[in-house]
Amino acid sequence: MTHSQTRTHGNLTPARLTALAVFAAVSLLSRHRADASSFEAFRADRLLLTWQRDPATTMTIQWLSEGHTNPPVEDVSAEDESPQALPYVGPVRVDGSGGWADRGLAVPYLVNHNRHVPDPEVFMARARLGWNEQGVVVLADVRARERFEQDETNRLVHGDSLSVYIMDGNARLQVVASPGGLADQPEARYTFHDTGGRVADADDLEVELAARHANEGKIYRIEMLVPWSNLNRTDVEAGMDLHLQLHVINHDGPRGNLDRDWAAMNAGHLRHPQYSHREHQAVAFRLAPRDAAVPPPMQTRTSVDAPGDAVRVQVEAGGELLGRTVNLYSGRTRVASGGFTPWRHQTRATINVPAPPEGHRWGTMETRLDDGTPLGVVTIPQWYMQRPPEPVQVRYWKTGSDEHRTAVTRVKQVAQWQRKFTQRVELTGLEPDTEYRFQVEGYDDYGFRTMPATLDEPIRLAIGGDTRHSQQSMERTSRMVMEHNPRAIIWGGDLAYANGVASNLYRWREWFDANHNTLIDERRVVTPIVVAIGNHEMRSGYYFRHSDYAPTDEWRESVAPYFYSLFAFPGHPGYNVLDFGDYLSLIILDSDHTAPVGGEQTRWLERVLAERQHVRHLFPVYHVTAYPSARDFNDRTSAAVRRHWVPLFEEYGVRLAFENHDHTYKRTHPIRNGEVVSPEEGVVYIGDGAWGVGLRRVHNVEETWYLKEAQSILHAFIVTLHPTHVEVKVHSANGDLIDEVDITVSP
Repeated sequence: MTHSQTRTHGNLTPARLTALAVFAAVSLLSRHRADASSFEAFRADRLLLTWQRDPATTMTIQWLSEGHTNPPVEDVSAEDESPQALPYVGPVRVDGSGGWADRGLAVPYLVNHNRHVPDPEVFMARARLGWNEQGVVVLADVRARERFEQDETNRLVHGDSLSVYIMDGNARLQVVASPGGLADQPEARYTFHDTGGRVADADDLEVELAARHANEGKIYRIEMLVPWSNLNRTDVEAGMDLHLQLHVINHDGPRGNLDRDWAAMNAGHLRHPQYSHREHQAVAFRLAPRDAAVPPPMQTRTSVDAPGDAVRVQVEAGGELLGRTVNLYSGRTRVASGGFTPWRHQTRATINVPAPPEGHRWGTMETRLDDGTPLGVVTIPQWYMQRPPEPVQVRYWKTGSDEHRTAVTRVKQVAQWQRKFTQRVELTGLEPDTEYRFQVEGYDDYGFRTMPATLDEPIRLAIGGDTRHSQQSMERTSRMVMEHNPRAIIWGGDLAYANGVASNLYRWREWFDANHNTLIDERRVVTPIVVAIGNHEMRSGYYFRHSDYAPTDEWRESVAPYFYSLFAFPGHPGYNVLDFGDYLSLIILDSDHTAPVGGEQTRWLERVLAERQHVRHLFPVYHVTAYPSARDFNDRTSAAVRRHWVPLFEEYGVRLAFENHDHTYKRTHPIRNGEVVSPEEGVVYIGDGAWGVGLRRVHNVEETWYLKEAQSILHAFIVTLHPTHVEVKVHSANGDLIDEVDITVSP
């Protein structure tokens, strides 16, 4: 027999919570489970179309796919562990302040049922536990990107909530509480579930509950006291065994189900019990004596680093751990050790992670001192010893035709991105200016259109850069651009602002989400993109900031792993040319990021320009400006572009160069030999990268000799190619026309 009882508790005055600790461990949660027998990994919101050669007769299709995860090294449960101490915390006021938290058991991280620590940018939680004569006390600090709660209180567990199972010899009880703090659900609420049929009468069950909120409820603290009377107990004493399980549930919305849209977290205090809806694998505690001292938590930071193909764990701590040894555990097995040495006025220990046994993988690993004191947890990237997915077939056909062809994808690991591989295929032998459809079996078909082989009628493109400080701003400009029906979009670097590091991978997810939301029309026709590299595609921004710089593929991929994994073009060495028949050449350049401006890149640029004197439109696209609108004119890279590239632009007939980087709009006068000249003689430099980013203040146009126009405004260029001229209209993100220019080109 099961009883259920619902209670509602008035919400407290909102107050900003103490800042939540940032977990260094990053685990990217997927909404789709891997299944080797299907094409489940194909997702339109990770779809990307581009060209590697001849846009009239080819198209490259790519999406992100999940790898096949090897089983963990050891399946650890808490059944054979001796109970740990649940601290006595004394009298407690349940008001959301957490006044007792420094006396409770700290659960510094929580893991899901796959024993992964969620991506802290999406969802993070930590908890405190304790007991006193009144009952069990629980506190959870939570941060979530989105919030959702169920309207029906008996379904609270199907939304954002805190679920606590408490079991002893007398009874088994579940309490589910939601924090409220939302416009449609302002109050904290709770409900009971009797999982054993032996608790007190449901009408007599009570819980003390309080919550505090910040950031529109996306940061919250929920605190509760579950009285012993709910378990048919009137007396408790130190030494009594108690089984307790805690789940902090994050649910994205009403359409999902528990298997797909939540992260169930088990508070095992470094024990990682298997997930259970009931008491199975519950964590055993033994109530600590009333005078038990609870040591303050150590201020440490545990992170995982992946230089090349190796994996290492680093623990940063205060000076008190100098000379101590830290051990790395997988479950109950110690796999490696390291010692604390001086580092930046504190200490740091580095532990090299050995390869797991063949056919297995490491999962969540723990760091502990020799005396067993837990320091932290990391999730080892699953690309480490993970099997890639199988290549798949892509069917494609001309729109309206019954004749189908197939192509097979090539699979490539996305460097250092857990469980992410690119499925990429280049379709060749296509007809110019023709619409095609393509399909991965079992999923919707999508469309694209090849480019014309000749410039018989005007062709419209969209060009810009610095695309995303926020997904909202990026989508706003992209939607405006799509109203002009461009045949392709060219972005000149600083795409997701992920800086080549794993902790910013959520920014790439948002970047792909923004493209999915804007660059696919109602017929599922996808607009292709072409990209250049910017300083925010790599660690430390520029090659000269790396003492180990080498002009090799391996070095470039080590400092800009996601750029070189995600984009087939420009490919290595980070600069390339894409020819559209004889009417347009996009010259994609690397402005001191993974390749120096001077030297080999400049020699390559001169060859490319010399070989394309017959091309009507020559468009260099690069990131750092030759003629900045906001930054210093004497910036190292800007000076290098003017010294090495600008003379070649002038010599070989470039009339329009697209720059970025400064987060403004600018158009220069026609320039030649460092002077303003007539429109027929000079090069116009247009920029400066403000598609979806924060804006900077522009230089004074009247006092800056090379500037014709400059504004601090989000914008994109709608560029229309004609046989004799190029028409550039500059539209703000709101759609307003803010500038326009026609530039004549040689026939």
